[in-house]
Amino acid sequence: MATYIAFLRGINVGGHHKILMKQLTNVLENNHFKNVKTYIQSGNVVFTYNNSSCSDLEIILSKLILQAFGHTITVLVKTVQDLKIIIEDFPLSKEVIEQSYFLMLKNKPLEQDLEKLNSISYPNEVFKYCNTTVYLYCSNGYGKTKLTSNFFEKQLKVAITARNYKTINKVLQLAEAI
Repeated sequence: MATYIAFLRGINVGGHHKILMKQLTNVLENNHFKNVKTYIQSGNVVFTYNNSSCSDLEIILSKLILQAFGHTITVLVKTVQDLKIIIEDFPLSKEVIEQSYFLMLKNKPLEQDLEKLNSISYPNEVFKYCNTTVYLYCSNGYGKTKLTSNFFEKQLKVAITARNYKTINKVLQLAEAI
């Protein structure tokens, strides 16, 4: 058994793709997932499962969610080590890490799409791409940024889900406690 973290994209936002975490926990536990823990309603799930690849688990979870809730959503699965690396690789000033967002990409984008990002600049917003994560700091807050997950998905042509530093840290703590 290994410990994994799943990030579900776009659930329980504005009344769309509603999934109660208690119901999700029950579905997973009934399908051989162990030590299932969720954090807030935005789809952060920690669990143990037989050693599997993250991509296999993404497919399994997507199918279970479709069967149980009728939603087709993007699922990203990371290992504890993956999440530690995402935090350790933070390329912006350490002074802004606690106010930053981590936009995790499902796949590595094409180099030509990454190159297009070099010409993008908005006042009060800084981002850097590193190892399938876009690190984003918006001094006016994520709610006011033009550099949203949807923006980066269109630019990079890759599915993305975003979490703030507090959430990334909390799910890592939950995973390490298993």
